[in-house]
Amino acid sequence: MGATGKDHMDSAGECQSLTRVEYKVKFAYKLATFAGAVLGLSWFFEGWRAMQDSFTLEHFGILLFGTLVTVFFVGVHAYWIYLEEKAKGTLKKHIGLFERISAFSTRDAGDKAVGKGEGLKRG
Repeated sequence: MGATGKDHMDSAGECQSLTRVEYKVKFAYKLATFAGAVLGLSWFFEGWRAMQDSFTLEHFGILLFGTLVTVFFVGVHAYWIYLEEKAKGTLKKHIGLFERISAFSTRDAGDKAVGKGEGLKRG
């Protein structure tokens, strides 16, 4: 508080700009996940083409691995988009899985000590 009795943080815009958390993923990371998804998708189609010729364990493995790699990288990219939209305040739908991942990745060391010896209690 200043000498006039007014807080310097009265403006809602100033408070909002100070509390807003910026979340921006670097372009290099986005490019790497996109390249990984494209590579995984190419493995998927290669496995699919090979499965049309003959069903072998190797062909099925290529198909399965390509599917998993593609889903993983697309999921990572979707998570980053979710966090960016949430940080901007333009999030339309909350996704439980992404919220749990975000809560798990942002907890600090103090959270581990909370509830120690009390079973599953938190807080």
